[in-house]
Amino acid sequence: TGGRAGLDGKSQLVFESDEEKIHQRIIDHVLKAEVWASIGLFDYVDIGLVMPVILSQETGDPEDTSPGAPEFASISSFTTADLRIVPKLKILDSKDFDGFGLAFLLPISLPTGDTDAYASEGNVRIEPRLALDYSTEGGFVIAANIAFQPRGTRRILNFENTDAFKWGLGLEIPPVEDLSLIGSLFG
Repeated sequence: TGGRAGLDGKSQLVFESDEEKIHQRIIDHVLKAEVWASIGLFDYVDIGLVMPVILSQETGDPEDTSPGAPEFASISSFTTADLRIVPKLKILDSKDFDGFGLAFLLPISLPTGDTDAYASEGNVRIEPRLALDYSTEGGFVIAANIAFQPRGTRRILNFENTDAFKWGLGLEIPPVEDLSLIGSLFG
């Protein structure tokens, strides 16, 4: 199977300093798409590939020369991010457990993106993830997942990026045959 998804974000990376009274949007706006494909192996294993592409991103005010303002290199407005390989192991099949499904995923991010454009952390990362879903015969699906992303400390100005717990919630509602409304929240 394959597909694509989009993300539109505002104020993605902001630098603030109370001492110097600075508020600078390093990355003000991002339009990102992800192209993906996966293949099922046997009944319980899938392997997926996800290629994120930043279609457009705007910097805040790179010309800010106020005292103490950080200096930034030119940030690419079109670039690729880190390629993800996503192996998935189905633990519980929803067909066999009254609509409940459970899976373990181990996304592996390879450093293919542009670190200068904040589209890559510049190293290989893993993100063990546990996913649970419930689906009805009518096509209604609710899903949740939780993950842990261990990574070394990365400092960007006064921001320190370290290990992260991640979560996601999803909902699929089929209002009519061959059409589904899909929504998700994540953090």
